Amino acid sequence: MIIDCRCRPPTKEFVKVHKGALFQDVHSRLSKFPVPRALAEESMDMFWQEMDEAGVEKAVVQARYMPSAGTVTNDVVAELVRKYPDEIIGIAAVDVNIPLGEAEKEIQRAVGKLGLKGLSLEPTAAGSPMGFDDHRLNGLYGKCEALGIPVFLTTGPIIGRTLTDTAPSHIEQVVMQFPKLRLVLAHGCYPYVLETIALAVRYKTVYLSPDLYTFLPGGNMYLEAANNVLKDQFVFGSAYPFVPLKESVDLVKGFPFAAGIRDKVLYKTAQTLLGA
Repeated sequence: MIIDCRCRPPTKEFVKVHKGALFQDVHSRLSKFPVPRALAEESMDMFWQEMDEAGVEKAVVQARYMPSAGTVTNDVVAELVRKYPDEIIGIAAVDVNIPLGEAEKEIQRAVGKLGLKGLSLEPTAAGSPMGFDDHRLNGLYGKCEALGIPVFLTTGPIIGRTLTDTAPSHIEQVVMQFPKLRLVLAHGCYPYVLETIALAVRYKTVYLSPDLYTFLPGGNMYLEAANNVLKDQFVFGSAYPFVPLKESVDLVKGFPFAAGIRDKVLYKTAQTLLGA
């Protein structure tokens, strides 16, 4: 079994995002792979074929509010889950710039009514950007901690106002204030690879999902850490359609993990994290 913790299928909403200028620019600079056929042809049927070929059984699909790239709402993701309950796990998102009370109500609705399994936050790319440790986010972190759901933070060198926005020291401040909150660091805070590994070593509530950055220089260290000190804090993600599903899976399957760890990386840790 394989659970892909960062995957965006070619629905009309995601196609609009991923055929936009921002995606095209990032893809041209960071990915060594061609755009998957399912996106190019805007075909959900082809996407299911790509999942089957890669052996991916469940895709974790995250809503998003990013003015520079586009919006995919919680209701859109919830509808995907309703249509494909055995294949899709939905993650909510909120606009961090709306009043706190409204954002908390939306989280409650997304989890309680729509059945989504976590929250995705991208504050450094908001309309009015803020750091991960900005005090205005505390109410959202506290809400998720109280609900017992994980928070997926989109990190990496592209999404911040400056490169240092993604430094793990900002995330450590969040962990210290909310010690029971589970945080999944999408893109692994690249390029701060060693510092991020150290952060997860220090705090058991921090999970790494470096996805496409595993293919970049230094990214192999993420897998080395997953093979020992972070064997229970690493979840597989492809960042599809930045990276095709099969190539992402093949990278992990080809790594010489110790006995039992590959299954943790590919699905067991995600099952526990998301109750999947």
